[in-house]
Amino acid sequence: PTAVLSDWAEGFHLDDAPAEVVERMKALVLDYLRVTAVVAPLPWSRSVRQLAMRLGGTGNSSVLLSGDRLDPARAAFVNGAYAHACDLDDTHVGSMHHPGASVLPAVLAIAESEDAGGRALLEAAIIGYEASLRIGLATQPALFQRGFMATPTCGALGAALAVGKLLKFSATDLAGALGAASSYAGGLAQFYHSGSFIKRINGARGAESGVMAALLSREGIWGPRDILEGAAGFFCAFAGNADPARVTGGLG
Repeated sequence: PTAVLSDWAEGFHLDDAPAEVVERMKALVLDYLRVTAVVAPLPWSRSVRQLAMRLGGTGNSSVLLSGDRLDPARAAFVNGAYAHACDLDDTHVGSMHHPGASVLPAVLAIAESEDAGGRALLEAAIIGYEASLRIGLATQPALFQRGFMATPTCGALGAALAVGKLLKFSATDLAGALGAASSYAGGLAQFYHSGSFIKRINGARGAESGVMAALLSREGIWGPRDILEGAAGFFCAFAGNADPARVTGGLG
């Protein structure tokens, strides 16, 4: 499944997608910006932004609704925190996943830092959505029953694949980026039982993790290229009993 997904992502072009899919993705990007405009002024959103700015760093990726710029990983983190700050973001019920909160901040941050165009952005976003939703469908409901959240786990892998596409990775490198993203994947659901504010950064972690995984891979630090199906890979660790056909069947 890892190789099939990576091969598909390398060969996918925006023109391969039906017009309704492209229009839907445009709408999802606009929806993400709508959510950001609503939640950026909230206290916990401001806290994330203030922390990122105190930590510092320079870059060409914008913190939305401000004049601030950071490196792509931190910008993706802040914008991902905005996206999921109040559960107003897009939701895919079957995979129990908020793909926009993890995929789109990563794609926007890298597209801006790499000076990529709008078509490349949409192409990468479609790949990130398709991959993360399919991984979620393959692992749910077992992933959630084990106490994990899909957005910082499946979302991290989808974001890594999307960023790798923007960076023009080969299929082999895309698989390595998926493997690297697995080292970041995490996020537990205990807050449903005892409360806390931490759920608000699930999207942030997925987005930042995808960016870091792909950038590490570009520097030669890639992960296992059989990460989904490997004996100690994503399916085994997060679900135990996954359905790989949900990843590969009818892909695209």
